[in-house]
Amino acid sequence: MKNKEMEIVNKMNKVIRFLGPYGGIIEIEEDWKFSFKVNNLGNGEMEIEMFSFNDDGDKVVLDPFFRIEVKFDENRENVVYARPTEYLSQWLNGEMRIDKNDNICDSKGNAEHNDGELVDRLCSYLDTITKICPYLTNPKSMERFSEDVDCTFWDNEPVTRKMKKEAIARMKLLGIDSDVMERFAHGKLTKIFVDHEERTIREEELTAEEMEIINNTITGSDIPFLAYYVICDTITWSDGETNTRYILPYVMEEKYDLEDEVEYAEGEVWGNIRKQMIESKMISCYVMNKDIPEYSEFGELPYRLLRGMLFVVD
Repeated sequence: MKNKEMEIVNKMNKVIRFLGPYGGIIEIEEDWKFSFKVNNLGNGEMEIEMFSFNDDGDKVVLDPFFRIEVKFDENRENVVYARPTEYLSQWLNGEMRIDKNDNICDSKGNAEHNDGELVDRLCSYLDTITKICPYLTNPKSMERFSEDVDCTFWDNEPVTRKMKKEAIARMKLLGIDSDVMERFAHGKLTKIFVDHEERTIREEELTAEEMEIINNTITGSDIPFLAYYVICDTITWSDGETNTRYILPYVMEEKYDLEDEVEYAEGEVWGNIRKQMIESKMISCYVMNKDIPEYSEFGELPYRLLRGMLFVVD
């Protein structure tokens, strides 16, 4: 593995020597490009997003995409450490992801584990960029970046940052609109209102009152969690009484996998949760009953997606 780690570092430095320390975009074919950008996460932490993409003006397809944790030397001229943490391959109506623990999951719920898969794929991709295709020798066009991407909004607290990234991974897998993910990355939740009687769904602005209620619920919970979405609807009971619900899909630090009754290190259970989420069409939610708070509870609810908007059908 050490040899492959050095191979990754050396090949990434070939790209940096060509594009510069902040990366850039290289085009070798019409509508097919290579992007290499550096994200500044704050507190000296950096990551590189490296991917090929097809932009036909209608939909951007990433194939492949890699997220890589990196460290630079003191002069910011070379990468001295690189560890891939995410892989994504997209195609028409589907995608496949590999997490940092080599758990592989596609959008149909198929899942497996293969040691070394993430590193092997990154090595192969870097071969394509540095040896096989003319990205560094005969580009059709090129744009060099002049600064890092400021991603310090992710939060400097390491656990919260990991949970936010996991939330983004789940939102991508679910197919939630990209604008919603961008807002969440910057600390803003999106509210979807569902009218079950009229069979309509729409995006609404979260009021200051609603945001206060939601924040108080999250911070006051005995079990810490991070909400990444808000689904608001009403439920009518058998006696005709109607209650307003705020359904909060969430991520929490889960270390215990119920499937095999084993405790894992932080984050290792998340890959299996994503697999189950796709297979069962259920998402983990905190259901907050605005009118009768004592009816609020954690649970699993069946979900659906319409025009990039997530809602539950319970």
